[in-house]
Amino acid sequence: MSRRFCILLTVLFFWGCGVRQPDLPEILPQGLPDTYGAEGGLGALPAEKWWEGFGSCELNSLVEEALRSSLDIREALARLDAAAAGFEAGRSGFWPDLDFSAEAGQQRARNSESGQVRTTERYNSFLAASYEVDIWGRVAAASAAEGERFRATRGDLEAAAMTVAASVADTWVLYVHTLFLMDLAQGQLAEEKALLAIEEARFNRGMAGILDILRQKEVVLGVGSRIPDLKGELRLLEHRMALLTGRAASDFSMEGAEKGRDISFPALPAPGLPLELIEKRPDIRAAQARLMAAGWDMEATRALRLPGLTLSGRGGLTAAGLSLLGEGWLLDAAAGLAIPVFDGGRRRANVARSEAVVRERVVAYERSVLTAIREVEDALVREERQEALLRETGLRLDAARVTLEEALRRYRLGGDNFDAVLTARSRIRDLEERLVNQQAVRMQARIALHRALGGQWWEEGARAGRPADPAGTLP
Repeated sequence: MSRRFCILLTVLFFWGCGVRQPDLPEILPQGLPDTYGAEGGLGALPAEKWWEGFGSCELNSLVEEALRSSLDIREALARLDAAAAGFEAGRSGFWPDLDFSAEAGQQRARNSESGQVRTTERYNSFLAASYEVDIWGRVAAASAAEGERFRATRGDLEAAAMTVAASVADTWVLYVHTLFLMDLAQGQLAEEKALLAIEEARFNRGMAGILDILRQKEVVLGVGSRIPDLKGELRLLEHRMALLTGRAASDFSMEGAEKGRDISFPALPAPGLPLELIEKRPDIRAAQARLMAAGWDMEATRALRLPGLTLSGRGGLTAAGLSLLGEGWLLDAAAGLAIPVFDGGRRRANVARSEAVVRERVVAYERSVLTAIREVEDALVREERQEALLRETGLRLDAARVTLEEALRRYRLGGDNFDAVLTARSRIRDLEERLVNQQAVRMQARIALHRALGGQWWEEGARAGRPADPAGTLP
C-alpha cells in the first residue's frame, strides 16, 4: 500500500509541475505599418551608447554617473529586488511544506479514594508535511505570473535608465545652448557698445542727433539685460542636472561644460522597422510581460473553481520520558479532496475580474506599441523640419548681414537715418538667437529619436536584481 501511495505521489507531483499556456487574444495591434512615414538616415544604429556620438567627454561622464546614482534608477532597482523576491516566493508552491514541532507536558492527577497524587510526563516530536497537488496548474500559473511581473519590473528599470540618459543629454544640450546664448549676448553687447561709441563721436562732431544716441543706449541696455537672465538659467539647469545624478544642487557645478563649438553631431541613424520596436523598447517589453502575468493570473483564478487535492503526512516520536524517547513512534498519511460547492459567486466573479484585467492589459500593450511608433515618427519629422529651418534661418541671416552693411554704408554717406541701421541690427540679433535655438532643438530631436528607438544597451539594468533560476524559467 505504501509503495502504491509513493508512486501516486510522484506521478501527481510531476503532473502538477506541468505548465499550460494562458488563453490570450491576439495582441499585435491591427494596422501596424511596415515602415515609418518619415525617412531616417542610411546608417545603422551604433552598437555603442548613443550619447557617445556627440563627442563630449563631459556628457559621457554625466550619463554614466546618472545611471549609477539616479534616484529614479535606485528606486526602480528596489522595486526589481521586490519583484525578484516575489518570484522566488511564487516558486515555493512547487515544494511541500515541512514543519517540525516538539512538545513536553506533565500531568498530575489525585486519586479521590486513596488520596495519592500521580504524575505522568509526555514527550513528543513530530515532522509534518503537506503538499498541494497542482492538478489544474494553479501553482504553476501563479509562479509564471510572478516571473512575468519580474520581467515587467525589469523592463521598467531599463525604461527608467533610458529616460534618465535622455534627460541628462537633454539638460546638457540646454546648458551648452545657454552658454552659447551667453557668448552671443556678450558679443552683441560689445558690438552695440562699439556702435554707441561711434555715434557719440559723430554726435560730438555734429554728424548725429541726440535721438540716435538715446536709441542706441536703449539697445545696449536691452542686450545687456539678457546676460543676468542667462546666468540664472544656467544655475537652474545645474540644479536639474544635480537631481538627475542624485546629488544636492548646492554641491554641483557644470562650469567646465563645452560651449558647443567642438561638439560633433552624429549622422541620422536608420530607424529600422516598426515591428522591431517590440523588442527594442523596454516599456513595450514591460507591457507585454504585464499582459502575460494577467493571463497567468486568469488561469490560476480559473483553477480555484476546480477540486483541489492536498497530501499530508506526519511522523514522530513519543515517549513517557526523555530517556525513553525513540521507543515509541507514530506515522500517518492522508489525502484530502476539497470540492467547491457554494461561495456566493465569489470564484466566478474573480474569474470575470481576471478576464477583464487581461482585456485591459491587451489595450495597454497596443497603446504602448502605437505610442512608440508615434514617438519615432514625431522625432523623424522634427529632425527633418529642423534641418529645413536651419537652412532657411542661415539664408535669412546672410541676407540680413548684407542689408546691415548696405544700411551702414548709406548712413555714413548721409543717405539714410539711423533707424535703418537699428532695424537691420535688431533683425540680425533675432536671427542669430533663433539659429542657436534651432540648433539646440535639432539636438533635442536627435535625443528624442534615440530615446524613441529604445534598445538594450544598458547591460547593468538587464542583469540587476536577477534571481537564481536553475530551472531556466527566466530569460
